Amino acid sequence: GDVCVRMWDRRTGERICELHGHQGHATSVDVGMRIINDVTDGVLLLSSAYDCSSKVWDLRVRLPVRTCVGHLRPITSSVFAADMKSIYSAGMDAIVRVFNIVTVISPPPFSVANP
Repeated sequence: GDVCVRMWDRRTGERICELHGHQGHATSVDVGMRIINDVTDGVLLLSSAYDCSSKVWDLRVRLPVRTCVGHLRPITSSVFAADMKSIYSAGMDAIVRVFNIVTVISPPPFSVANP
């Protein structure tokens, strides 16, 4: 199957690029700008997929710079934290995970399942 993440120019409708790296269909994307010492360091894309992983992509080079794993079932949603140092992901395993994308360390997850 087709497991790439595609980027499109919203004005022209033309495809800008394809990002390959997931082993399952992408389910969620987010885009954020990383700023270090008041200078834009680059635009990052976050993708999550049915392969139970989230990937952080550096759009300057169009390659993944971090892969975060830990979900037991596909991830349905993921977002960058406001500080662009962490991501939050939620999966079909009823778990929310927080990953520090600077160190790729994940504290213990918390469940969102009904008791």
